[in-house]
Amino acid sequence: MPLTPDHILEERREAIKNSFTGCEFFQLKVGWPVSSDSAHIELIQQGIGSFLELINILDSNAHLREVTIWIEGGKHLKTTKHKRRLFWFGGDNISKLNAQEILHAAKPRN
Repeated sequence: MPLTPDHILEERREAIKNSFTGCEFFQLKVGWPVSSDSAHIELIQQGIGSFLELINILDSNAHLREVTIWIEGGKHLKTTKHKRRLFWFGGDNISKLNAQEILHAAKPRN
């Protein structure tokens, strides 16, 4: 199986970075690299629109397979996609509805 050329990987990284530009609820985590299929982001504002914004970003970027969301409390909310989208909280697999409730109640990390 041929490797993906470097210029394609760079285009994917830039597309992921651009997906978070101008977001109301999220920003890329400073100091963490963005790869061609994953990103670390942090919640910058609490609100019920945060989950919808996240889902829109995930749906509009086909190569974004893993996102780790930094929130207050020490645990991370994480989403992965292989055949379907899965959500994780503190290492436990959770439902989409549970992920939505957690994110809506989450506070930005200080």
